[in-house]
Amino acid sequence: MDNTPDIPADDPNVLDDVEYILYHASGGKRFIKTLGKVFTNTRAINDDGSRISPKTAFLRCFSRFVPFEAFSALGNPSYPWHDRWTHTMVIDEKLTTLPPAE
Repeated sequence: MDNTPDIPADDPNVLDDVEYILYHASGGKRFIKTLGKVFTNTRAINDDGSRISPKTAFLRCFSRFVPFEAFSALGNPSYPWHDRWTHTMVIDEKLTTLPPAE
């Protein structure tokens, strides 16, 4: 007897997760920024100052599914787990001396 629960393909939670991953992963390549980064005038970069790859954008997004990850951003200075694990950081574009994102 199979005790595996049946999860329908149209389950809104599954679709929300897929949409979330696609939104954040696409922000790394196609749009360079997610809407949150546009509104706060910030961008994610590698620790060495280079532009993040689509793979890194996906990993940053995927790591946010770890329980309690959001709490890792509390504190000053803030260095959340999704930045630590992917060797990235978020910078304020008004304060940086790095060239603008293309």
